[in-house]
Amino acid sequence: EAKMLRQAAEEAKRAREGMEAERRAIEKEKEAMQSMLQQAEEKRAAAEAAHRKELEEAAALANKERDELKLQLQKEQEYKRKVEEDMLELARIKEEMAVLKQKQAKQSKMCTVM
Repeated sequence: EAKMLRQAAEEAKRAREGMEAERRAIEKEKEAMQSMLQQAEEKRAAAEAAHRKELEEAAALANKERDELKLQLQKEQEYKRKVEEDMLELARIKEEMAVLKQKQAKQSKMCTVM
């Protein structure tokens, strides 16, 4: 009977040691998984930051291009306005010259008649 009790105690001790070893193995696996999870989260955060930076740079470039196009459009509109003013001025001058030529022609006729 004492032999059986010792045997049972040894089996219980081995079972406890086995369970303890299994618990340690599970704990190590859990720590490894947590480490991998943390690394994955850090990679995700880094990728997200890089993507955000790319988006910000693209937005800045698009804003710069938009501003340059606005400025170019403004210059073109100013040039068009100036050309229109010049064309009106030229038309006015041509009209004045036509009136002066008519007056000159009348004066020439009057001079030849006299």
